[in-house]
Amino acid sequence: MIFMKQFVAEEGIDLTHFLEMEKQLAMSCRGQGILKNHRQTEFAKMGFSEIKFVRNEKENNK
Repeated sequence: MIFMKQFVAEEGIDLTHFLEMEKQLAMSCRGQGILKNHRQTEFAKMGFSEIKFVRNEKENNK
């Protein structure tokens, strides 16, 4: 998440709406398929074609 914040700040990309919608979907939907589809669709709309999500193991183990 830290890398993404640095990247969007440098590129001037506003993720406010994207993050709000992702929170709403996470609270109301079961399973990760809907979230994954939302991420891929929204990033494609922003002009990104190859998206890879990398987990930071230290962050996940907290």
